[in-house]
Amino acid sequence: EEFQGSAGDLLRLGGRGGRPSPPSPAVAQADEPKAAASAEDLAAPDEDAHQKPKENHDASPSSGPVEAQVPLNEPIARRKKREGPPGSVRFDTVHFRLYRAEVGDNPATTTPGPALTYAWDYTEAPSCSVDNYEDRRGPLRRTLEHLRMPQQERERILKEEGHTLMAMHQGTLSIRRTKAQRRATLMNISNAVADERKEEMARAVKKMLGMRKSGAQEMDDLWIKAREYQFRTHIPLKEAIRGE
Repeated sequence: EEFQGSAGDLLRLGGRGGRPSPPSPAVAQADEPKAAASAEDLAAPDEDAHQKPKENHDASPSSGPVEAQVPLNEPIARRKKREGPPGSVRFDTVHFRLYRAEVGDNPATTTPGPALTYAWDYTEAPSCSVDNYEDRRGPLRRTLEHLRMPQQERERILKEEGHTLMAMHQGTLSIRRTKAQRRATLMNISNAVADERKEEMARAVKKMLGMRKSGAQEMDDLWIKAREYQFRTHIPLKEAIRGE
């Protein structure tokens, strides 16, 4: 009798002690693709096992620089921030504020007229990046001579801000008084050392003459001490005086 079945059925029958006949050629041909497929399935894990060490080797830190693992779509600013040294300072945006001009009292003005100062309140202006600011600023910076403002320019700015001529005149008088006080202080600096020495000598003489108190002052001190002692010990005043 011919055995009609798969190779698995043949193995099971052989385990039970049966003696089946060999399978027909058709059955053997039908079972060959399964055996080939199973051989490929068994070989696949071996290939993966050979590929895994290669992947681990590529992921090791010593295989190449860190930049190779950075995604290409990462922003440049974020990449620079991540790769920069710790503790560094960077500037990103420039903010502008518009302050209102007021009449000041700073005596450091080299020309006559009111001084120019700025109020505490301000108005926010549009901001921009540092790169745009540096591109628009230009290569030259203003010197101290350029920053020095003449009297006519200061008065023009104060008038545009709504300040009256009386307010500017009061500011000019305040500056003159402060300058006069400074000149007087400079003139009296040479006499300050002599005045300080006179005060030190006067304190030394008073200390020498006041080493012993007068009799009336000593009596008053004794009465005060006697009363304090009586208050602490609750004894008669005469005994308190004798005890002291």
